[in-house]
Amino acid sequence: MGLFSPRYPAPADELMPVGAVDWHATSVHEAGHVVAAREVGLPVYEVWIDQRKDHVVGRTEVAPNGGTVEGSADQEIILVLGGLEAEAIHRAQGRALPPYRDAVASTRVARRGDVAALRDALADPEASFTWSAAEAEVNRLLARRWQTVERIASALRQKGHLSEAGIRRLV
Repeated sequence: MGLFSPRYPAPADELMPVGAVDWHATSVHEAGHVVAAREVGLPVYEVWIDQRKDHVVGRTEVAPNGGTVEGSADQEIILVLGGLEAEAIHRAQGRALPPYRDAVASTRVARRGDVAALRDALADPEASFTWSAAEAEVNRLLARRWQTVERIASALRQKGHLSEAGIRRLV
């Protein structure tokens, strides 16, 4: 299974206004992907966040130049849920997320982004996780590595980009 293919674009621009909370939410989301990927043995080539017009975008790359890497359906499920669950943990700690982030994680926009990738991975016949079991697993692994999530998120907010070597220094 090719992970993080470009067939899952980010949600529509009108959902993403820019502000400090947006930068923070996107950095936490991408840091969650990084930690989850590494926990299941997937490489992370780079991670970045950037402003595009009037919104903040981010991407965690598991292969050079936006390519794909072979992995199991379960690895993809953990990788994709890493970002969504990092936001959920962040929110549970009483920290603010911009209102549009609820729309990003909502099944109402399930045709785009992480939710679409997750839905497809869960439907893979080789997947052993249910959505709720995968959420519990990712929540457990992120809670155990939360300080790493915060270090990566902080570095992303400061630098905008982390290479594979930069990620290794933070984990």
